[in-house]
Amino acid sequence: MKFATRGHHPAAWFSLVALPLTTSCGANIQAVYEGDVRFEHCMALDLQPEMRTEVRRDCWREWTAHYTYGQTRDRIVHASQRLDALGRN
Repeated sequence: MKFATRGHHPAAWFSLVALPLTTSCGANIQAVYEGDVRFEHCMALDLQPEMRTEVRRDCWREWTAHYTYGQTRDRIVHASQRLDALGRN
């Protein structure tokens, strides 16, 4: 099988493409995923009118304290606004 790589081995091209994917300096994917899941959990609690205010407030407080790594600014602002609306204690 011939590759149009002008004399370069196909594995060399793969390493040039794969290297940035494995050595990125961005947010840890697992940490971002956990933050996303927890954010959606807090949002779901907000949509349940029978849920006690303390439970909602504790969820947002925990999210802002432990799950903001790699999250977007709008989510962080939203969580802060929810804490204000629920009464920071």
